[in-house]
Amino acid sequence: MAVETSEFMLRGLRWNMSIYNRRDWLDIQLSTVENGKILTCETTVTFKLISIKDDAKSIEHVINKKMSSYNFLTKFNFVSWAELFDDQNGFVNDNAIVFEVKIVAEQPDYPGCSGRKRKTANDQNEDAKSPKLECSICLDVIRDQEVSSLRCTHLFCTNCIEDAIKGRKMCPVCNAPAKLTDLRRTRLPFAN
Repeated sequence: MAVETSEFMLRGLRWNMSIYNRRDWLDIQLSTVENGKILTCETTVTFKLISIKDDAKSIEHVINKKMSSYNFLTKFNFVSWAELFDDQNGFVNDNAIVFEVKIVAEQPDYPGCSGRKRKTANDQNEDAKSPKLECSICLDVIRDQEVSSLRCTHLFCTNCIEDAIKGRKMCPVCNAPAKLTDLRRTRLPFAN
């Protein structure tokens, strides 16, 4: 038995997650998928199995790893089947279980974007007077790089949105259907 999410974009990498049965245990695997670029980013993932009972404890595991294309972050032996199906634990409700997954991936360095870390709140207050526009995929401030928009009018670094459309064929912000021919190069009216 295995359950797998559809691919999603995060920090310029395509990801998916699988939950599967290995012997008498439930295992979880987060993986990155080839995107044509060599990217790496420090990643912290928190997997949490939620109990519906107020007096029962949830099961939580935190894993840190540097992720890159075609990489796997796996938590073997997340929960045993006996513990999962024990009614006193409250993990199964109406033949369903609830997982909470929190992924924190640092900004990677990769071609086409500057790779600078995001500014702190104090740094942002100093720059509040000048308009700043960020790519929704790499979260880099858009300055000199090529910029493109989709029919839904969302704006991205051209390199980022081309990779995203090749992977999912939809806008990463609103999930509107998109194809490479929908991309329109955009010129921004402000100078840096």
